[in-house]
Amino acid sequence: DFGPLLPTHTWLAAMLCGIKPGGYIPFHTDVPAHAEATRIHVVISTNPQCWSFHDGVWSQLTVGMCYTMDQTKEHASINLGTATRFHLIVDTPTTSED
Repeated sequence: DFGPLLPTHTWLAAMLCGIKPGGYIPFHTDVPAHAEATRIHVVISTNPQCWSFHDGVWSQLTVGMCYTMDQTKEHASINLGTATRFHLIVDTPTTSED
């Protein structure tokens, strides 16, 4: 849990990611687009059959919560439910005066 994202935080990049029912994001790692950035997942919608894998652990994430993720570690997601899962993914500076 990273806490709230305040409007004063600097956002380096952001994307909305949806996974339709039966869909998945395969296991992968990402090369950071920005040096010294922290990746935050803001859970907008999910269902009890959505799972996220990060650094060796499968988890179910909670709507309204923010989670940090090291994108250089192996991660994946799957939606076995009947509703689309949406996350807002934000890269913000690791060291910030915010």
